[in-house]
Amino acid sequence: MCGIDLQRTIVEYERNVLHKEKTDTNIDHRRTGTQKQYFEWLSKDKGLMYKTKGQPERGSVVFFDRGKGRYHVAIYLGEGKYIHNNGRGQRIEEFTQEVLARMRYIFYLRK
Repeated sequence: MCGIDLQRTIVEYERNVLHKEKTDTNIDHRRTGTQKQYFEWLSKDKGLMYKTKGQPERGSVVFFDRGKGRYHVAIYLGEGKYIHNNGRGQRIEEFTQEVLARMRYIFYLRK
């Protein structure tokens, strides 16, 4: 949709920035920790901002705490809707207040 292959980009990040000789090319729900780390790296000086509280902006990448160092990731579409993959395929949903209370990291572009 936006011309970026996130899986390939994260593998390149692991090789070039983290200097991993062997990388996991299977980026899926098990890799959200690596995705979070990648977005934190981007936020340092690459034009990406992040916050830990507040309302996400449209297009924000949002991480939800699942406990024990595990995260769920979604993209905020606006009007209370998120797109994510819950293991049963891609879905567009409005999250419950219980889920929204576990929101921990919101990454968005500087304006």
